[in-house]
Amino acid sequence: IVRLAPAPIADIEQKLVSDFSIPQEAARQVAIISQGRYFHATQILQDDNHAVHDAVRELFNCIFTNKGIELVKQTEIWADLGREPIKNRLQYIIQLLHLSIKAHYFPVQSLPASPLEMQFATTMLKKGVPIARIHAMTEAINDTIHYIQRNANAKIQLLALALRLQASIHGRE
Repeated sequence: IVRLAPAPIADIEQKLVSDFSIPQEAARQVAIISQGRYFHATQILQDDNHAVHDAVRELFNCIFTNKGIELVKQTEIWADLGREPIKNRLQYIIQLLHLSIKAHYFPVQSLPASPLEMQFATTMLKKGVPIARIHAMTEAINDTIHYIQRNANAKIQLLALALRLQASIHGRE
């Protein structure tokens, strides 16, 4: 097996815009989720899953505002998508959480992110979520991805994850 270094996100983004004629913002989201793997990016596009940010925003709005019933509805919608789209969305959340950590240490203007992504990162910082909790949230998401890959019930895993994220954000862990 030959391991190749992942391509830069900007290169994947440009290639997707030129090859598939999708908007720049959608190409950026797909490039981030694919983590520098062009083939994976094309698979994400085929799954018609490039409007991920809106779904993530809806989920986190439910988490931030303690809307339990809406949170259950969102996890049910996500669970109906299938394993790969769920993993892609969770990977995107991890990328956004990493961006929040970077925004804590670096000037926001210097970070290569879209305005929507920066809005998410600054919201996490404005809520006063400590870096250690953001790290714990990424670990919880990684665990959920692992369980979903191993054929665990996606609805139960996503609801448990959403509740763990809600507890982390509101400091109830």
